[in-house]
Amino acid sequence: MALQLENYEPALKAGASVNITVTTVTGTALEVVGHTITTGKVVSIVAKTATTGIILELDQLDSLTTGNAVSVTSNSSSTSTRSMVKLVQDNAAATGATGLEVQQDSSAPAILVSGTAGGTVLKALAVGSTGVVFEVPLTTDTPVTVTGRTTANTSWLRIKLPSGTIRYLQVYD
Repeated sequence: MALQLENYEPALKAGASVNITVTTVTGTALEVVGHTITTGKVVSIVAKTATTGIILELDQLDSLTTGNAVSVTSNSSSTSTRSMVKLVQDNAAATGATGLEVQQDSSAPAILVSGTAGGTVLKALAVGSTGVVFEVPLTTDTPVTVTGRTTANTSWLRIKLPSGTIRYLQVYD
C-alpha cells in the first residue's frame, strides 16, 4: 500500500478525516488513475459497520444546469458481456430493500432509456420469480400509454386498474 490514512481520534469521528478544497473554476479536485490495474478495483469503499448512514453522497449540486451528477462512459469495442452499472442486493431475506429508487420532483421523466444500436432498449428479467415483473401503480387520473409494432406473434399484457379490475392488452411481437 503506497498511502494509508487512518483516523483513530474519537474527537474527529463526526468530522471528515480527509478534506479536499478546490477554489479554481475548472479542473479536477480528485483524480484516481489506475493505469496498470486490469482485474482489480480502482476505488473500493468498505463500510462494514454502517447501518443507517449514507455510504456515498453527492450533495449540494444546486448549480448544475446541463452537466451530469454522475457520468459513466466506456468506448470499448469489445463484444464481451458486461454491465456499465450493476447494483446487487445480495440477500434474499432483505425483502424491504429496493434495488434502485429514483425520485423526480419535476414534470420531466424520472427515467429515460434510449438505445441507438437496434437492440433491446429495456429488458426485465425475473429469474425464478413468481412475483410481479413490471408494475405501474395508478391513480384515477394517471394515463398509461403502451405503444409497439404489429407482427404475427402476440402476447398479453396484464393491467390492473385502480378499481382492482384486471384487463388484458394484446401485445404484438
